Amino acid sequence: VIGYDLMGWEGIWHLLVNPVAWLEFPAAWLSFALGMRLSVVLYQTQNLAVAGEVFAFLLPLYFKYVLTLLVIAAAVESILIIFAERLKDKM
Repeated sequence: VIGYDLMGWEGIWHLLVNPVAWLEFPAAWLSFALGMRLSVVLYQTQNLAVAGEVFAFLLPLYFKYVLTLLVIAAAVESILIIFAERLKDKM
């Protein structure tokens, strides 16, 4: 929404061709799904102890998938920034 508001369809295009977004969007969707699962259990059971057990089950999944995707995205973004800075210096 912000990209479209600032740059129109070109902003949407930038999101689609951005390799960092390819990693961050799935990480956000997975994180949202894990949070929804936890909230559904808490809402259905109204029991904090059961929600704590589910949280303990979901936390390794978060670290395995979401955090891994975000670390890879950060590495790709850092590499792209370094590459862009070097390219800018050559021009």
